[in-house]
Amino acid sequence: MALLNPRNPLRILVRRIRYYLYNYQERQALNNHDFTIIANNCWGWKIYNELGIPYTSPFIGLHINGPCFIRLLKNLQYYLQEELAFINYSKYDDKQYSYPIAVLGGEIEIHFVHYGSEEYARTTWHKRVKRINWDNLFIKMCDGYYSTPEIIEEPSRINTQKKRK
Repeated sequence: MALLNPRNPLRILVRRIRYYLYNYQERQALNNHDFTIIANNCWGWKIYNELGIPYTSPFIGLHINGPCFIRLLKNLQYYLQEELAFINYSKYDDKQYSYPIAVLGGEIEIHFVHYGSEEYARTTWHKRVKRINWDNLFIKMCDGYYSTPEIIEEPSRINTQKKRK
């Protein structure tokens, strides 16, 4: 019965080996190594980590509320050229958060949930914005963060066609 215990060290080891082998197979099958994930939550870090590729997106370790994410997607290149301005309170509620919150272009509120300081958030953001592959974007939006059914449908109406130079 000890083997059935989820905390059994042997069971944990077997699970880790299976997980590693699965990820190894996924990495070997991946042909597209240079892509950028634009997501309104922390989801992207897991994809990059499991595939063993560097972060090419500033949208790691943070979340953006639905209305702001849609506004961002509608003019992505413009907003990503704007400077982060850190604020003390979210426009969505009056809570005090233990992580940095910033605004892009005076409109797009970004919650740097997994960042310990404004300086680290700013430095990391700028470094990753420079890595964006504008020719290979994957956009992902979750249904939380003040998203209504109308907001959830909006990304499908935004023209995200690759523009030829």
